Amino acid sequence: MRRIAVVGAAGRMGKTLIEAVQQAPGAGLTAAVDRP
Repeated sequence: MRRIAVVGAAGRMGKTLIEAVQQAPGAGLTAAVDRP
């Protein structure tokens, strides 16, 4: 499984990426962060 982290998760593109990762076979969402 490929582990993926999304930086900027609260934005429009971040939300879209999170959705895509959750639906992708062989991929797992490891971290989703916004600004530190």
